[in-house]
Amino acid sequence: METSFLIIKMIGALALILGVMGTMVWAIKRFGPMGFSQKKGLISIIESRPFLPKKYLSVVKVGKNYYLIGSTDSQIALLDTLNPSQFEGFKDHLSKKLKEAGNEE
Repeated sequence: METSFLIIKMIGALALILGVMGTMVWAIKRFGPMGFSQKKGLISIIESRPFLPKKYLSVVKVGKNYYLIGSTDSQIALLDTLNPSQFEGFKDHLSKKLKEAGNEE
């Protein structure tokens, strides 16, 4: 009698733990891994492209300004500041160059 009570207690505890874990997985999928309040921030990464192993070029938008950032595993550098009109032309130019580089390989 006592053994069956311990088994039922253990199964109940396991069910409770699995229920809590399932609720956590649902909450993370529903609300995202960054927490429950995901407001649109002031800073956003428009695009990031690798050009060598562990080396990236990124276009970052801060407010209404666009910045071209170069980053490695040990350094981040501001390469250029783009105004919105320059950015649109630069975006098209960069996409064209990246497609050409991809076709050459």
